[in-house]
Amino acid sequence: MILFRWLRDFGPRFGWRQTGTPTKLQQEASQGAIGLIVARRKEDGKSGHIVAVVPGNRNRACGGATPQRGYRPLQSQAGAVNFRRGTGSLNWWKGAQFAESAFWLHA
Repeated sequence: MILFRWLRDFGPRFGWRQTGTPTKLQQEASQGAIGLIVARRKEDGKSGHIVAVVPGNRNRACGGATPQRGYRPLQSQAGAVNFRRGTGSLNWWKGAQFAESAFWLHA
């Protein structure tokens, strides 16, 4: 995925920084930062996946679970056939189809 590699290689020069946890990502998105979860597929040429993390109530995003277990950032996704806002699948970025993933912030 081109965006994944661009963020890794050039993002810091343009104000993007990586964060290590979805909890931190959601906290900063709720305070006004732009948050992204980006995952690169194992197979070159296959589309990766990107979602924007949107401001939200942490308890709603967690479904009552602690941030370390069961945490799902509030996401906004748009594609050719869908437009939705929700929590998505739990830890989708860890799926077997992805080679790597990262959480990015821009304030």
